[in-house]
Amino acid sequence: MSGITDPSSSDTTGMHPELTAEDVAYVRSTFCTQSDLDRQRAAAGLAPQASYLLPDGTPMVATEPDADLAQTTDPLDLRQRFHTRWVAAGGRHQDADAELEAWLRGGYGVCLRSPCPETILAKTALAQTIAALTTRPMPQRAWWRETLRHAVAAYDELVLPFASVDPARFGGTTSRAQLIDTVRAQWPELSPTHRRD
Repeated sequence: MSGITDPSSSDTTGMHPELTAEDVAYVRSTFCTQSDLDRQRAAAGLAPQASYLLPDGTPMVATEPDADLAQTTDPLDLRQRFHTRWVAAGGRHQDADAELEAWLRGGYGVCLRSPCPETILAKTALAQTIAALTTRPMPQRAWWRETLRHAVAAYDELVLPFASVDPARFGGTTSRAQLIDTVRAQWPELSPTHRRD
């Protein structure tokens, strides 16, 4: 699945291209304005950077911030909370620091409806499942179709639609296009609107 956009690995600071009118409508309807407090917390390394900037400079962030991480009082407290939850959810201890940094850069806010350790891990696991099943397709097998159908549907619920500027912004095809749209186009029977008789 090379060439997939991975906003999580990018720093959104300074990476805010001009949004189209459709993008502005999407961002306004899907994200919320970053509060002054959250801007201060982001500057202090306690909260994610803005995922998008509107043409007037308004910073926009996820509408479902993590309540637990939002209560952190200093970088050590944030690190301890993030690490504890990351490992408890099945993540490797040695990856926690890098993932915390990715979370703080704001990239996960571009792609996840509710960016937090658990959804980051779920996104990765579902992407791996979809990639594994589509590497050697077996559409004649009911178990393959149903497993892939549920994995794609779960990924669809987890990730956001993305703005039209995001592929160029992050240098690749969006994960939604690659792991949802392309898969459902290749196997229409996986679409949620497809009748299973």
